[in-house]
Amino acid sequence: MNFLIEVEGTLDPATTSKDIVLHVCGVIGTAGGTGSVIEFAGSTIRSLSMEARMSISNMAIEAGARAGLIAPDEITFDYLRGRPMCPAGDEWKNAVKYWESLVSDPGAKYDKVVKIKVRQSEERRRGGAKEGRSEATAAYQTIGSRRFAPPAACSSPLHIPSTRKINILPLVASLLTAVRSSPPQAEDIAPTVTWGTSPQDVAPIDGKVPDPENAPDAARKSAMERSLNYIGLEANTPIDGIPVDKVFIGSCTNGRIEDMRNVAAIAKGRKVAPNVHALVVPGSGLVKKQAEDEGLDKILEEAGFDWREPGCSMCLAMNNDKLKPQERCASTSNRNFEGRQGGGGRTHLVSPGMAAAAAVEGKITDVRNVPFLGEPSEDPRTVTDNQGSRVFSTESYPNPGAIISPQAPYQKGGSADGAVASGLPKFEVLKGKSAPLDIQNIDTDMIIPKEFLKTIKRAGLGFAAFAELRYENPDEVAMLGEDVARVRLSEERRTGGA
Repeated sequence: MNFLIEVEGTLDPATTSKDIVLHVCGVIGTAGGTGSVIEFAGSTIRSLSMEARMSISNMAIEAGARAGLIAPDEITFDYLRGRPMCPAGDEWKNAVKYWESLVSDPGAKYDKVVKIKVRQSEERRRGGAKEGRSEATAAYQTIGSRRFAPPAACSSPLHIPSTRKINILPLVASLLTAVRSSPPQAEDIAPTVTWGTSPQDVAPIDGKVPDPENAPDAARKSAMERSLNYIGLEANTPIDGIPVDKVFIGSCTNGRIEDMRNVAAIAKGRKVAPNVHALVVPGSGLVKKQAEDEGLDKILEEAGFDWREPGCSMCLAMNNDKLKPQERCASTSNRNFEGRQGGGGRTHLVSPGMAAAAAVEGKITDVRNVPFLGEPSEDPRTVTDNQGSRVFSTESYPNPGAIISPQAPYQKGGSADGAVASGLPKFEVLKGKSAPLDIQNIDTDMIIPKEFLKTIKRAGLGFAAFAELRYENPDEVAMLGEDVARVRLSEERRTGGA
C-alpha cells in the first residue's frame, strides 16, 4: 500500500526530525504502516537537512512500514555532490536529471493519508514561558497514547440544556465513530519522549504519562499496564522531571555529525550531572573524525561526556555497554523494547538535544529551556557541512555504475532452482503451525532476541524465535546454544492437566 504522511508548518528550533517521527509513531501506532511504504512530504519535511531526513526514514519501520521515502530535491543533490562514489562531470548532470524524476506524480492517489500541521504557539514565538497544548485550534483528542481528530461538529463543547430529556446514546455513538475514523489534521509537535516499551508510547515533554483506564479497548489497556509496570512509572506522572541514570547518544538513527553538533551545543559550558553516565558514540569513523576536526570531542569531554569509538554500543546492549535492571536511560536510538538496552533496563527514546539536556540536568527535561551558553558565533550547530574537515569528500573513487558482482543467480536468466529471467527468485511456499499470542505489538527483539544475532552460525535461528516465551533459560540458550534449552511448560502441563 502507498501511505502519505504530510507534515506542514515550521518547527520550533529545538524540535527535530526525531520528534516528528516519534510523534508519527504515536499518531498511527507501530502497526499503522503495516504493509505500506510511507512517503513523508510537506513543507516541514522539505525544510529538513539530509541527515534529519535519514532519521525519519530510519524509523519508518518502527511505525510498521516496509520503508520510508522522501522525494529528492536540491538539499539531496547538494549533500551528495562531491562525495565518494558519486557521479561527476556529465554523469553528475545525467544523474541529477534522473533523480529529479523520482517523485510522486501530481495528484497521485494514496491508500492512506495522514496530515499533520506544525504550529508554534504565539507564546513560544515571542519567547515566553513553556506553553501547554491547549490552543483553541488543536484538533487532537488523546485516548491512551493514540490521537484521533474529532469531527468538525465538535469544534466547541457540546451543550445540552438540563431541562430537556433526550436520548444522547445515538449521538455519542456517532461521535465516537467519527473520532476513531477521522485522520489526524493538526497538532503541535513538541520535543517528544517515549513513556513505555514501544515507539508508539509517546508524550510531549510538557505532557504526562497516560492512564490505562482511558485506553480505547481492553487489549490496549493491558499493553499500557504491562509497559508501565516494566518502565516503573505511574499514570499521570509528568514527563518533565523523570530522573535518569544513563544517557546514550548514538545509533544509526542519531549518530550523524549534525547530532554530534546538537549535543555539543547543549554541553558547552555545562557539566554532566553527578548521578549520570553519558555516552556519545559516533555513527561511523568518518563522523568521529569530522567531529574531532571541529573540536566537538573536546567540548563533550570537558562537560563530562564519555566520547567513544563508533559502533552499535548501548543501542542493543552491545558488549558491556548495557543497562542494569531498573536503570533508566534517555536514548537517541530507535527502539525501547523490554530488555533492548539490557535486561530490566528502562529506555526513553528522545532526540539528541533532549538526551544532552537530560545528561546535564540528571532528568528528562525540556531542551527548549536549556539554551546555548556561548557566543552565537561559537554555536556548533551553525557550522556548515565540511567546514574545518572534509572527511566526507577528500577520498576520491571512480563511480563504477550499477554493478553487482558476483552476479546474483536470479539475474542469469532461467536456472535449475526455478528462478526466472524476469529477475524474480523462485517463490516458495512454507507451511507450518501457528499459535495465537495474547500480546499486543510483538516487537522484533521478541521474535529473534538481539543476543542471538551476534552468532556467526549459518544454520538458522529458528530455535531462537520467541526464546523468552519458549525457554526457562533464554540467556543460557543465547550463549551456549539450543542444546542447553529447558522448554518452558504451560501451567496446565506443569500441574499435569489436560
